Amino acid sequence: MDSDRLSHVEEYKGRTNQRSWKRKISGMGRRGFIKALAGFGASSTALSHVSQRAFAENIDDPRREVLRTESLIHKDQEAVEEGKFPERQAEFDSIPRNDWIRIEAPHRRAKRLQQELPGDFDVAVGHDNGFDPKITIHCEEEDKERIMAESPGRVDANIKSKLGKHSISNIPVEVETKEVEEHDEAPDDYFDAKYRPIPGGCMGGGASTATPAAVKATTGDNWYKGLLLSGHQVNYNSGTTVNQHGDKIGEVKRATANEGLKDAAAVVLMGPDYRFQLAKDGCACYSKYDITGILTDEKLRDKVAYGYSISAQLHETGRHRTKELYEFIHDDHGGRSIAFKNDFSISGDSGGLYWFEKFDPSLHETALVAGINFGDWSAGNGWHTTGNTAEFVEDALDVKI
Repeated sequence: MDSDRLSHVEEYKGRTNQRSWKRKISGMGRRGFIKALAGFGASSTALSHVSQRAFAENIDDPRREVLRTESLIHKDQEAVEEGKFPERQAEFDSIPRNDWIRIEAPHRRAKRLQQELPGDFDVAVGHDNGFDPKITIHCEEEDKERIMAESPGRVDANIKSKLGKHSISNIPVEVETKEVEEHDEAPDDYFDAKYRPIPGGCMGGGASTATPAAVKATTGDNWYKGLLLSGHQVNYNSGTTVNQHGDKIGEVKRATANEGLKDAAAVVLMGPDYRFQLAKDGCACYSKYDITGILTDEKLRDKVAYGYSISAQLHETGRHRTKELYEFIHDDHGGRSIAFKNDFSISGDSGGLYWFEKFDPSLHETALVAGINFGDWSAGNGWHTTGNTAEFVEDALDVKI
């Protein structure tokens, strides 16, 4: 058989195998379908939301692609604006399997380092030189010498799927002294009008507010209209009064513990209503951006690896567009945070929101909340604006954005 004909035969076989895999998985019962997707590397978030139709729309060949949950968005934005609980659905995309290996395997290896090495420290994963993973251990100054002596310097990372064990060799492990600078109260600057209803990304609580959210009651199925901001703004204390322009707008329902990099609080509104929209500066009015849900942790890990950018809206320094992400951090107490490549926030910016712009033909531009700013993070090579991820905050505070 000549080489051209052989090439066409191999291409045909590849397309046939691709279609047969896709057809086989799409035709399974629910239990078999979920088990198959888990074997191919889909996350628990994806598995809890995905349908056969969504799989078919996003995956051409499950051997070469991995399903990713991009976002969790409101099923009915109009109902949310009318005061209904924000029921949500997932939106998916996919990444090449080789990229999935280089993204997820280092994160799993980094969290294992927290178990293997003694003491408390945070681990972060970033990517240098285009796509090369790097693990950084962030520790206190007094622990640095000991951890450096016990750190392996370089590690191999493994991750399994239905296709076998996948490995990345020789990932560098660096040890840096960590330092966090929280941002407290500062003079009014941007987004400081007396907004009613209260939107996302405006002044409040002595600094910034992040986003409206539904706050779950302590017992039962009840929920309250609320806002999210950073924990240190309210000293991590439940019951703390939150003001805006001298008016009491609510009280803290719950806050993260003051440990690691956990730094978020949920406020129950008392009086003012909320509005799932970004604030507009210079008036008591609203921008064109509807807040429609969250960007997931797995998509943030993807964006860190690819060197992609998201935006921030902060009370003191204003709106920042397309700020490049630097690393995804797993702290020593279970918190999850993201750090930007540069430091662009100052005092008064705590509690502001990180967001990703996405166009929706039915809603104009939309904002997916990615995180809540708490301050600056020193990672050994300068300061980086840093905050908790939206998905972590939802998990920790029992809220829904």
